[in-house]
Amino acid sequence: MRAAYHRGAHWAERVRMAQWWSDYLDQLRIGGAVIKGPLRKRM
Repeated sequence: MRAAYHRGAHWAERVRMAQWWSDYLDQLRIGGAVIKGPLRKRM
């Protein structure tokens, strides 16, 4: 089972993705543009 999911296998990609997400959230916090899409009303 350990071989099926090795945490270090994609470490560099995970770090880049986490940094991108952090930068995106910082941008939203300081007033960046938020893209709104068509949303359905929940019942």
